[in-house]
Amino acid sequence: MNKKGLFFNLLINIILSLLLLFTCFGVTYFINENNAKEDLSHYGNDIALKFNSLEDKDLVYNEYKEILHFRVTIIPLDSNEVVLEVNNIDANPYNEDRLQEMRENLNSYYYKKSNTLKEDVLYYVSSNSRYYVRVGLLRSNIIKASIYVLIFGSILVIILNLLYYFYLRKVYKNNIYLLQSEVSKLTNVINISNDKNNEDSSNNNENSNVLTYNNDEFKVLSETIDNTRILISETLEKLKIEKERINYIINNVNEGLIVLNSDKNIIMINNFVLNLLNLEKDEILNKSYKYLMFPLKFEEYINSLDNTSSNVNNLSFEEQLSNNKIYEFNFIKTTSYLNGSSPLIIIVINDITKLKEVIKTKKEFFQNSSHELKSPLTSIIAYSEMIDNKLLTSPEEIENANESILKNAKRMKELISNMLYLSSLENNNENYTSLEYLNVNDVVNKIIEDNIYKIKSKNITLNVMMKDNVVLYIDHNDLDTLLRNLIINAIQYDKTNGYIEIELTPNFFRIKDDGIGIKESEKDEIFTRFKRSKEALQVNEEGTGLGLAIVKHVALKYHYKIEVNSKENEYSEFIVYFNDKLK
Repeated sequence: MNKKGLFFNLLINIILSLLLLFTCFGVTYFINENNAKEDLSHYGNDIALKFNSLEDKDLVYNEYKEILHFRVTIIPLDSNEVVLEVNNIDANPYNEDRLQEMRENLNSYYYKKSNTLKEDVLYYVSSNSRYYVRVGLLRSNIIKASIYVLIFGSILVIILNLLYYFYLRKVYKNNIYLLQSEVSKLTNVINISNDKNNEDSSNNNENSNVLTYNNDEFKVLSETIDNTRILISETLEKLKIEKERINYIINNVNEGLIVLNSDKNIIMINNFVLNLLNLEKDEILNKSYKYLMFPLKFEEYINSLDNTSSNVNNLSFEEQLSNNKIYEFNFIKTTSYLNGSSPLIIIVINDITKLKEVIKTKKEFFQNSSHELKSPLTSIIAYSEMIDNKLLTSPEEIENANESILKNAKRMKELISNMLYLSSLENNNENYTSLEYLNVNDVVNKIIEDNIYKIKSKNITLNVMMKDNVVLYIDHNDLDTLLRNLIINAIQYDKTNGYIEIELTPNFFRIKDDGIGIKESEKDEIFTRFKRSKEALQVNEEGTGLGLAIVKHVALKYHYKIEVNSKENEYSEFIVYFNDKLK
């Protein structure tokens, strides 16, 4: 710190002190004014309560005449005539309209300059059924304590700033001596580095110790040298930590990263690539990229980027490797920040196997949905054209055609509704909008009741075992859809004179039938859209093929677990284990 800095520091301190002082003054005045208002309202209301007639004049006068600087004026509600004055020397020489003034300021505070005292008075007006009561207090009395704060605060500010100034001067001088010591140390280092003889070094040390520095820049130099040393040490430590952090991130990302220098040697490679190729970092780093056992396309694309006549800086291709996974290779040519114009080639490798599967699944979904919608739509169009072209003429033929049209339309509606519902489940697995506590027993009984005709028509024996009041926190439509699909499937695919067992506990829902069962080879596909076995098609040709897919996605939404046990032509058992994490 130089002398200018010293005085600037002192000036800032004075300004801050004054700001604090005036803030204290303002706060003190604000508090005093609020206290004065509270006193005025208290006294005004108290006088209004006590002064109900002229007979109360002496009582009020004697009670309030001893209150210092306190003024009271009482007038009737309909007259300017003053019936009582306390400590009020203002004889109203200007014939002011006190009645109008009190009416306008009833139950409020206001400042008004006293014509006699020539200074502001804070007034408050109250009233009773017969009189207006105005009480007042001189502003000078309110501000008095604040003035004391300002006076004594100013004195304190001056004293503290003087003490601070002398403290800064002392610190300034101490820093000068510190600078002398630091400069002496630097001189010793310079002398040693230049191989000075001991005698010259001793003389220089002695001379440096007796030097007196009056320039503040030496202090800046001392601080700079010391701070630079600390900064270098801290920076190296930060760089070390940052390097470890970057290496951790690079080695833990779910994509491969390879960087080649201008000689096409590997200068960076992460764990994704090393694990993919079963290599160790030490055996591949700083070696040619050809040591990487990638397809021939890999080398072709690198050579294309390395071609100076080409302006292409980005290339990519997809390839299935020996692990049967599909990878996307992205090649980027860029410039190193370390050695100027030397080019770098960055290769980013992404595992796109799941993405390809998703694309394939979507394609199959659209193909299957188109096929499923086409069949009922074709029937609807065919019957409609036959009716329109008068190919069907008898009432019985037309009635049968209309029934077929209605049946296929309902099938299309059900299929579209299931597709939309399934799509909403897939896109909003964590979107809980209308959850409520539901009694699962009631839902199961309602589904059974809705399907009792089918159960009786197939003469199915139904054994229901339910614990009382099983409650889940779930959307009603989701719960009904989940259970309804499982129960209806059991009824549809059970044999005539069959047996269905339903069990419900707070932890799981289980349903078992002794119907067509599921082939072992088809168990993994039963929750896939439109996947239905030949046996299932024979039993229920009109099913949408989306029921179990919907069951799966409702379970995923609420983190339920589904277990499937089955044996072909013997039984099928579905168990849904509940998860109460949303409760």
